[in-house]
This record gives sequence, C-alpha cells and structure tokens, in this order.
Amino acid sequence: MKCLVYTALAGLGLMAASVATAAGDDNARPGDETLTCEQIAMALMPNVQQMRGGSMEQLGRNSQEMQRRSIKRETELQGEAAADTAAMEAGCFGGINATCAAASEAQSAREAARNAKIKAEDKPLTDQMSSEMTALAAQGRAMQQDPRLMHLMQLAQQKHCH
Repeated sequence: MKCLVYTALAGLGLMAASVATAAGDDNARPGDETLTCEQIAMALMPNVQQMRGGSMEQLGRNSQEMQRRSIKRETELQGEAAADTAAMEAGCFGGINATCAAASEAQSAREAARNAKIKAEDKPLTDQMSSEMTALAAQGRAMQQDPRLMHLMQLAQQKHCH
C-alpha cells in the first residue's frame, strides 16, 4: 500500500510545502491529523487518475515512439558512418585536395539532409507532445489551486509518506 502512496505523490508531482491559500483556509477536516498514508493516498487517487488519463498516457506513447525512432536511427547512422569514413579516407588519400574537400562537403550535405528528414518526420509527434505537455501543465496548475488537494499533499509530506 505504501507504493500506492508513492504513486499518488509522484503522479501529482506537486510540492505541498509551497502551498498557501489566500484566505488562510487549508481545507482541513476533522480527523485529518489521524489519516494514515494509505488513507491519504486513497483520497489523492482521483487526482492521480485524472493526471494519468489522456495527456499522460499519450505522452507516454509518444515518448516510447520517439525512443523507438531514436534507436532505429542510431542503428542506421552507424551503418552510414562506416561508409562516410571510407569515402572521406578515399577522397583525402594523399592529403587535403579538391577531392577531399568535395568528399567533406558531400558528407556535410548528407548530414544536413538526414537531419532535415528527421525533423520533418518527428514534427507531428513533437507538436503533439508539446500540446499534451501544455495541457498537463495547465491541469497541474488547476490542481494546485485546490485547497483540499494541497492540504492532503502537505499532510502526506508531514507524515513522510513515500
């Protein structure tokens, strides 16, 4: 059950110590001081589930896709690097000359084209991730305005719930 508390606290990612409400009402209820960490976690679960819905799930999927693409590209890049090195060595055999300069320029052009292709391929996904991050940040800000939630977070911190 302690894992549930940790999940609730980590899922929200809010710092209860920095919470102060304008009216001085911390939204405490009778009996709050006797709540266990498990009870606090259960009270926080609706908020955790809200954070885990939509935006968090999509961010997770997008992050996995970006990681998959990165691994694939790294593998491709290793193969290309060997060919690029061979071309440079062949072009620069005997010192720096026009052939060497052309090989260097060709390699730079291939790298620029590859980077432009990667950027274009990833743009829809990075745009979506940016939008999801903005929505998640707004959701977090809204939760920070909930005095009861902040009180429970502060109580969990005071009780050293992990």
